[in-house]
Amino acid sequence: MTIQKKQFADIADIKGLVMTCRKCSAELSIAIAEHLRPDGLKTCPSCGVRWLEEDAQGFLRSNLGTLSNLLHELRIGLEYRKDKKEGFNLTLELSAAPASSIPDA
Repeated sequence: MTIQKKQFADIADIKGLVMTCRKCSAELSIAIAEHLRPDGLKTCPSCGVRWLEEDAQGFLRSNLGTLSNLLHELRIGLEYRKDKKEGFNLTLELSAAPASSIPDA
């Protein structure tokens, strides 16, 4: 028998985006906001190692802003409609630990 555990998060549970440095493990948390301006993503704020090349810098800044704005707008829209019978609830499925195998009895 194989058991698979799924993990879900409500959109309202997302507080921010976290970037973790691969060299020193420092974390940079960027709050979800209506108008995110994720400046300073070129290097790690702790050890200074380069995170992004120049062309990737603008791409990531632009898309992090888009993602943050989308999450912000979804939270507002879904919060407004939570007492309504129509519409939907939105959750994110998270990656879970690998499935475990249990021998059949």
